[in-house]
Amino acid sequence: MQGGEIQQLWESLKKTAYRPLIDNGNCHPSFSVHSKYNGYPYLRNKDDWPCCSCCGKVMPLVFQLNLSEIPVVWKENALVQYFECITRNAAGSTCEPGYPKNNSSMLRKVEIDTPTVQVPVDFNYWLGVQDSFSKIILKRISQEHSIVGWQPFDDYPSLVDFNEKMDYLNTTIGEEALDFLWENLEVLEEMEHKQCSPEDKLLGYPCWSQAEGYPRERDGEMELFFQINGLVTSNKSAIAFRDGERGMFFQNRDSGDMVFTTW
Repeated sequence: MQGGEIQQLWESLKKTAYRPLIDNGNCHPSFSVHSKYNGYPYLRNKDDWPCCSCCGKVMPLVFQLNLSEIPVVWKENALVQYFECITRNAAGSTCEPGYPKNNSSMLRKVEIDTPTVQVPVDFNYWLGVQDSFSKIILKRISQEHSIVGWQPFDDYPSLVDFNEKMDYLNTTIGEEALDFLWENLEVLEEMEHKQCSPEDKLLGYPCWSQAEGYPRERDGEMELFFQINGLVTSNKSAIAFRDGERGMFFQNRDSGDMVFTTW
């Protein structure tokens, strides 16, 4: 009876997430509105590619999501783009996320209201690449990976959330059910096929390593929109996230606020 009750409660927390399907045959970058990793972004004008406010160098595109192509009921004729300075991967760089008045990354949403502008691209010149690690990143950012579709799968909360008894769990299943699951956490740990996915995904639950890191600097509830792995554990990413090996894009659907964090 107890095992069946645990299964039933766990299933009630299930969400549908989507893993990106990649066109591995097309790595040549192009200015486009398609969802992608790396490569060239959609640009509204010739000055639209953002530069780092710390070092002044152009920031590579990490990912671009076309909100009219994603598998959700609400769609927009817009793009979400995330850029990050390559210099912040260097030791001692003042482009660190915690540096005062830092602006070494940019998460933005732009409307698709004009054809994309194309600009001359010379990453060697723009980035001033010198060390061998930066050259690896340079090679990666020039290899565009187009997202051609999304494959649905079942996703479940991170067990870290149960250790810390997150409020959303209490709201969803109630305090008594949450305490019951927490007391039987070892049963959830054994359900390997029904756990939080650590892979790149749209929607679903954030996969934490040791502690949760939900954004709290905005009003209202922030939900995971997109999770992406870093350079070390991904064959697509061009960025080595310094604070962890996953980047997480959160959004508040009510206010439109967006936050990108690494964990």
